[in-house]
Parts: sequence; structure tokens; C-alpha cells
Amino acid sequence: MKNLLAAAVVLSFFTAVAKAQDENPFKKATVGEWAEYKLDTTTNNIKLNGKMRITVKAKTDTTATIRTTVNINDQEVSAQDTTIDLSKPFDPTSTTGLPASAEAKVEKVGEPKTEKITVGGKQIESTLQTVKVTATVMGKPFDSEIKVWTSKDLPLAGLAKMDVRSKLADMQITYTGSGMVGR
Repeated sequence: MKNLLAAAVVLSFFTAVAKAQDENPFKKATVGEWAEYKLDTTTNNIKLNGKMRITVKAKTDTTATIRTTVNINDQEVSAQDTTIDLSKPFDPTSTTGLPASAEAKVEKVGEPKTEKITVGGKQIESTLQTVKVTATVMGKPFDSEIKVWTSKDLPLAGLAKMDVRSKLADMQITYTGSGMVGR
């Protein structure tokens, strides 16, 4: 079940980021660049603390290889490397480890809004986009509404903050995340 939860977290994250931006978010990434996100998760009234870290492991003119690691309560529950084709629009499901048979429908809810938010003690201009995801994950229904704040001032995927409300099979999952970026 932990791997199913991790897949849902990563699917939500990358889907929201891809839908909130105009181009592949990894085109400008550099090797060694990383972003780490604190995740405060509640699953059926059980609180879990975790983090997700994305690191650029390799890069060419046409591809970027990233490693995504998810830790929940100080235990690694998911880690994988993914090579992303930079010449194509970013497919958020390519980084989740979901089987090819997984079905996902993603739609924007409303128009993006510009907001000033504070990240790492610094006020930045961000774009807020709400996204709805409907999917089947390992044979289980997954529905999610995601609010994501991105900024072109931040590297990698540009994620500044997210708020997710999901249902995976009979589990209610909520999490908020905020980012910390390094090079």
C-alpha cells in the first residue's frame, strides 16, 4: 500500500506541475540540481510526514535523467530513475512508475491566477493552477484535486507549493507540500 500511496503522490505532483507550465519543466535543469519538498500527509486520519526529492542525474541536449525519491516517516518508500525526452511535451505519468496500463485523465480547473507567496523566506510571484486528476492506479480508482503554485524564478519544475485532496480506492489522502531548492 505504501508504494501505491507513493505512486499517487508522485503522479499528483508531476501532473500538476506539467499542467501549470507552458513547456517541459526540465529543459533548463542542470546536472546535480535538486528540489526537495516537505510533505504533510493524512491518510484516513493517520498523519504521515515525508519528503520527495528530485535530482537531475544526467542531461544531454535531448534528454534529462531524474531520480525521484519519496520518504514517508523517515523510510524510503519509492525511488526511481526516469529519462525524460526534452524534445516532447512533458508526460507527467512517465515519472510515476505506474504500469503502462494505468489510465489517467488530467484537466485544468479554471484559469491560472497570479499570486505573491513566500518561499524560503523570500516573496516571489507565482502562478496558481488547479488541476483535477482521475486515474486507475494498480486497479484502484484515484481521484484528486490539486492546487499548485509554480514560479519561473525557481529551478527544475518550479514548484513552490501544493495542496492536494485525493481519494485512492477507499482511502482519503490530503497533503500539502512546500519546496526547498538546491544546486
